[in-house]
Amino acid sequence: MKRLALCLLLALVALSGLAAQSNVTIDRVLAERSVSWANAAWLVLNASQAIPEEADPLKAAQTAKSRGFAVPANPERVPVTLGDYSFLIVKELGLKVGIIYSIIPSGHYALRELVYAKAITPPAWENQTLSGEEAMRILLKAMDIKETQK
Repeated sequence: MKRLALCLLLALVALSGLAAQSNVTIDRVLAERSVSWANAAWLVLNASQAIPEEADPLKAAQTAKSRGFAVPANPERVPVTLGDYSFLIVKELGLKVGIIYSIIPSGHYALRELVYAKAITPPAWENQTLSGEEAMRILLKAMDIKETQK
């Protein structure tokens, strides 16, 4: 009985550590004036469950690169553009898209898809950067859209 209690206590401590790590990363992302590529990848890949919860933003950027995204050499310091972030969201969440994106999948058309779906409020330009709060808001709206597409 004591052994079971000890195992449960250790599991609880381990899980609370993972949650704390995620909360720290989310707080750091929300505080960013221009969200970095690594943090953007961490947000989206966590939302799509493509990375484990305990993965850090650098690991998320490496995973994004291995999945075919054009991740810069220094993803912790390079801000993500709205076009790249839109492309990451549309592709990783598997959103249903229009014919133009289906023919030419790119950040430009992914951005247009998210504007059309009202996840992004115009005016929106492909090369603009976004804050952590904006990134989180767009991701949450895109996740809502994904739920309605099921």
